[in-house]
Amino acid sequence: MILRKGCFILCCFCCLLSLQAQKFKGGLHAGLLATQVDGDDRGNYNKPGLFVGAFTAIPFHHDRMSIQLEIDYAQKGSKARGKISDGSFNKSRLALHQIEVPVLYNWKFIRNFSLTGGLSFNMIVKYKEYDLTGEPYPEDVTAYDINFFELGLLLGLNYHLKEHYGLSFRYGYSITPLGPSLYRRIGLRNNFLQFHFSYTF
Repeated sequence: MILRKGCFILCCFCCLLSLQAQKFKGGLHAGLLATQVDGDDRGNYNKPGLFVGAFTAIPFHHDRMSIQLEIDYAQKGSKARGKISDGSFNKSRLALHQIEVPVLYNWKFIRNFSLTGGLSFNMIVKYKEYDLTGEPYPEDVTAYDINFFELGLLLGLNYHLKEHYGLSFRYGYSITPLGPSLYRRIGLRNNFLQFHFSYTF
């Protein structure tokens, strides 16, 4: 499993380096996530997470359109809020650490603004569950059987501040389930909002 993860990440970096060598546009981005997992017993975008990554874009049609390849690290999952029957706060949560490879289409529809959308090929490299008191479950005990791979959908809006700087908002949702759900037939699904800053070389 570790070897497979390492090969996956290495291949992604090689692809980005290869594209950069052809003098296409590339850069770095970082930001924050507000996440939840549909199908568990926690609701709303209660869990914050970090997002960081690199991207390469292949522009065409007079730079009004581009195909963008990324490799990103994202912290997702879900977090409960409120109190349980004894009056104490519910501290249960699910923490997911993902390596993601989005393939996106960008369309600059007016000056300084572009729409983006596409698929994200995601690998869950680590996950951890915590009980009502906030204590982690033992490694061999879990309420959910999380899959290694997840396919996601991304939609978003980009604002180009200056030549090298930009701001982006994205919405993401799982196309394939993270794993079986105790509450829904369609399984567990990532559901998140993403805000990030980008710098293009």
